Amino acid sequence: MRYLIVIEGGENTDDLQGYSAFSPDVLGCIAVGNTFEECKASMQSALEAHIAWMLKDGDPLPEPHTFPDDPEIANDPTLTPVYVDVRIPDVAA
Repeated sequence: MRYLIVIEGGENTDDLQGYSAFSPDVLGCIAVGNTFEECKASMQSALEAHIAWMLKDGDPLPEPHTFPDDPEIANDPTLTPVYVDVRIPDVAA
């Protein structure tokens, strides 16, 4: 399944440099990385784990978000929307 993630960062702030990511679809699931690609990969892994836990708990699968539907993301130049493919595990009851 393909989910939207939003990556922000990359500028030096208080001598720190890095990236952070979140998904508008999966609240509470976040990730960080030193580079854009590291952050993206970390967020993909975080989403896979988060969704596996949700399914194991019997929670419904979040519906994927469509980027143009969210003007806050589209109109903020500090945010980079990216889609990632998330493996949905087979969770036995």
